[in-house]
Amino acid sequence: MFSALNQLIASFKGLLGREFLLAGFLPVTIASILSAGMAYWCWPDKREPLARLFALDAASTAVNWISVLFVLLLAAFLLWGLNSWFQRTLEGHGGIWSLDRFRRKMESVQQNEWMAFEASLREFEQDIIELRQVDRGSIWIDELRKARNESPSQGRQSGYRLPKTAQAAFEKINAARDSREIVRWEDLEGLKTALVEELEKHGPDDIPAVLDTAQTEFNELTTYALEKLESELGRLWSDKRRRFPGDAAALGPTRFANVAAVHREYARERYGLDVEWVWPRILKNVRADKDVVEILQAARTRLEIAVAMTFVLTVFVLFWSIATFATAGALIPFVVVALAGPLAVRMLYSVALESYQAFSEMVRASIDLYRFDLLKALHIRLPADAGAERTIWQALSRGESLAEEYEHPKDA
Repeated sequence: MFSALNQLIASFKGLLGREFLLAGFLPVTIASILSAGMAYWCWPDKREPLARLFALDAASTAVNWISVLFVLLLAAFLLWGLNSWFQRTLEGHGGIWSLDRFRRKMESVQQNEWMAFEASLREFEQDIIELRQVDRGSIWIDELRKARNESPSQGRQSGYRLPKTAQAAFEKINAARDSREIVRWEDLEGLKTALVEELEKHGPDDIPAVLDTAQTEFNELTTYALEKLESELGRLWSDKRRRFPGDAAALGPTRFANVAAVHREYARERYGLDVEWVWPRILKNVRADKDVVEILQAARTRLEIAVAMTFVLTVFVLFWSIATFATAGALIPFVVVALAGPLAVRMLYSVALESYQAFSEMVRASIDLYRFDLLKALHIRLPADAGAERTIWQALSRGESLAEEYEHPKDA
């Protein structure tokens, strides 16, 4: 029986393709298994029919499995057809986004995230400016040296220890360095002030070993803090470019919508082209490179799977939240679904978003690499500079004619 089913599945695989099985059949199958488990858990009176379904003779069981497979395939076709619609919904098009009040509310959430990113960038940039001044200009080093060399000698103190505030500041900054975290400007400035005050209490020949070591270590911490801040600033800028468009007015109601805006903005600002117009036409050139098309197809498949799983799990959580709430004696299943369900949906949404960003990166890379091949395929003379290229793409995107004569290959 199972060998026959395996042959049937293999036949469907050849007929329907890998994308359908992964982004349609697989999510529906997982949701069906979970739903059968929930039904068995929540509805005791349904357990016996479920058990009888697979406790018949071999022929009847085979018929049942084939019937189940047929229903799963129909549901998978439906999901596969809805996948692009659900992705567009995630991008902020149609559906619930036609409700202006709800859309504006969600857009304000994205604007708040954008402003939080901007605030973090400004903070880091200010810290870097300050640290560059004191580190590369040796301002703090000179202050510490001056406090050390120009203070009157008061005799060496035995058993000297750093003040508690300075010791606590050192421990905090060292802990940040050990865990590769950011050290903020104000923490370093506070420690510097404390060290200057301590150095001024001793003459150049009376500096305790602990204080001398602290001064050397402080210089190393300042260098680390600057390098870490510059690295973190670069990471934040890269993350911001991947997550948000440069123009705040282009922000959408969802993170998916923002990635789509980045997608369009990149092509428009870099080359003056409309990615929606170019992409269907450039695919032929991309497919000629087997290595690139495999990576692109893998990114697209991951995106479709993640979007389908997010959609299916959202429906599953909504349905079983209502069903368990309305079922007497199903308090524990309701709590499990109500608590774990949204977390699982959020996790899958994050996976889908990461997959969308990866696919978007591949689309942009494809445009960078193959846009001139598209111009050749359109028999349009290649531009001499960036300005001429921008003019060509803008004209093509508007549907304008570029020249009276085409440039054809010599062997045409």
